[in-house]
Amino acid sequence: MDMEELHEFANILTQKEEEYNTTIEQAANAFTQMDEEFENKIEQAANTFTQMDEEFENKIEQAANALTEKELLKQSEMEYLEAKASGDVRSETAYGNLTIIELTKSRFGIKCDAEFIVPFGKYEWIEGFDHGLSRVRTHGLTGYTKNITAIFDDDWNEITDRKIIEEKEAEYRMKHPEKYAKWGIIDETGKEVLPTEYDEIWKFYGKNRLSTKVVKDGVEDEIYFHNLNSSIPMPANTKKRSSYFDENDSDNNCFKINDCYDYEGNFDYDRLEDAILDGEYVSEDW
Repeated sequence: MDMEELHEFANILTQKEEEYNTTIEQAANAFTQMDEEFENKIEQAANTFTQMDEEFENKIEQAANALTEKELLKQSEMEYLEAKASGDVRSETAYGNLTIIELTKSRFGIKCDAEFIVPFGKYEWIEGFDHGLSRVRTHGLTGYTKNITAIFDDDWNEITDRKIIEEKEAEYRMKHPEKYAKWGIIDETGKEVLPTEYDEIWKFYGKNRLSTKVVKDGVEDEIYFHNLNSSIPMPANTKKRSSYFDENDSDNNCFKINDCYDYEGNFDYDRLEDAILDGEYVSEDW
């Protein structure tokens, strides 16, 4: 072979090598793409199984909670009968076909006709029904400072300054939020239409209100009952935030110490205790 033929043969080999390398590169890219697609499919399948597993766990938890609730309702009936027999029923207040029952040690429950719909012990406080809604409180510290006249610091020094008491309470609440009770609202079926996650819900029972004030994480808001029960009308002017404050009936609806006397003139200390715990009553001397 002369030099010209050798050059031509070398060019052919170079071209073939380039084609071979290109083919190898294309095959590698194809395998990489297939590998990525396979990994994506594996990841999608894993996510699907995880979601299915979470949904299954949620259903199991819901079923367990439903079973627990059912058992608690059964236990509440037995506890109620035992309390009736032993005289441990503090009060039974009817609201239509609903009856709020309070046992000793602040154990509240609700019966609808002859069956319990809210078991004893679920809430530490259940208020009366108004517009088919009731304010409830879970177990824990209330955080009320209105009726606290003094506290003690770490050195047992007495503190009576109102501002310092409130600051200390806020500081402790921030450090130990799990120790504090939460407020919510239930309807006549016992369902929480406003979840028990609020630090405060202002009293609306007996006040003929269409809304109430709530506080959550230090932020105040107004809850309109229409949004909880569509049969309740909206206030005529929702922009006017005085729907909770009505000068015409404020004197009639505020708690008074005379409310603690029954029709025979006996003083009900339990009623006073409830008013203090509920933040309704502050002595004029404090």
